[in-house]
Amino acid sequence: MASACQSINQTWDWRRSIMGPFSDKKQIERADSIQRLLDNNPQLDDHMKSIWLNHQRNLCLNEDEYNTKVKEIYSFPNFKPMRGK
Repeated sequence: MASACQSINQTWDWRRSIMGPFSDKKQIERADSIQRLLDNNPQLDDHMKSIWLNHQRNLCLNEDEYNTKVKEIYSFPNFKPMRGK
C-alpha cells in the first residue's frame, strides 16, 4: 500500500488543490488529474477508487455551485487552510 500512496502523491499536487476563483478550465484540469490518478494506479483498492471518483463527481460545474461550496468549507469553525510550500 505504501507504493500506491507514493504514486498518488507524485501524481496529485496537493498544493494546487487550494480553492481560488471559479474557473471552468481549472475544474476540467482537476477532473483530468483525478482521472489520470485512477488510470495510472490500477492497484488502488475499491475503497480508494470510490473516494477519488466521489471527488471527481463532486467538482462544481458552475460558479454558483463553487461559491456555495467555498462558503460551506470556509465556514467550519475549526477550518485552517493548508499553505503550500
